Amino acid sequence: MVQGASPILSPFVKSGGVKKLLELILCYKKVKKKLLMNWKILESNDQLNNLIETSYQKPQAIYKHSIRCGVSSVTKSRLEINWDLDDNDLDIYFLDLINHKQLSNLIEETFGVYHESPQILLIINGKAVYHTSHMGISADHLKKALTLAA
Repeated sequence: MVQGASPILSPFVKSGGVKKLLELILCYKKVKKKLLMNWKILESNDQLNNLIETSYQKPQAIYKHSIRCGVSSVTKSRLEINWDLDDNDLDIYFLDLINHKQLSNLIEETFGVYHESPQILLIINGKAVYHTSHMGISADHLKKALTLAA
């Protein structure tokens, strides 16, 4: 055992692995931060109206997701893994299309954006200023759209 090292860390100290361990911890913290998306669940017409109203002060995003669609699950995972937007940048809403089809239809009607699944819409000042679907959905694309809309 290395003098002054705890029995748990001793093998790492001997092999020079402390630096590697610290790198792993830092990497984990970065990944953990990215996984913390603050999803708001969109379930009612009243919430949609509030979202539209709030979009005049802060950008809002709606992610339309089908639990029956593999592409939707992959896209949602990619979005979560690469998410690095702050809660101050925008609010992001999750819409379960299977259980809230009528709300999805209202979103299509309200913003004039043809329904697709999965799909993301960026709402600013009551209008859909950006939308994309399927594998076009990414945190980077959403950030670029926010920048262009500012």
